[in-house]
Amino acid sequence: METKTYNGLLHAGAGTGLFLVQLSVIIPGLLPILALTVVFTAVLVLPVVVLGLAVALVAAPPYGLWRLVTRGGRR
Repeated sequence: METKTYNGLLHAGAGTGLFLVQLSVIIPGLLPILALTVVFTAVLVLPVVVLGLAVALVAAPPYGLWRLVTRGGRR
């Protein structure tokens, strides 16, 4: 007996792509606007995320030590 795996979601994005292409025919300039939006969002958001991660990695050890020291004094 042969079992088949479920592949119903294999081409889930194809309908979205087809809809986007058809919509870009109706609305001229839609694809360039979406591409520029993605680029500008990546340029603005990615540095903020990287900076936040760097600050968290630098601040976490001193904060952890401070919490450890102050917790010992409260008990």
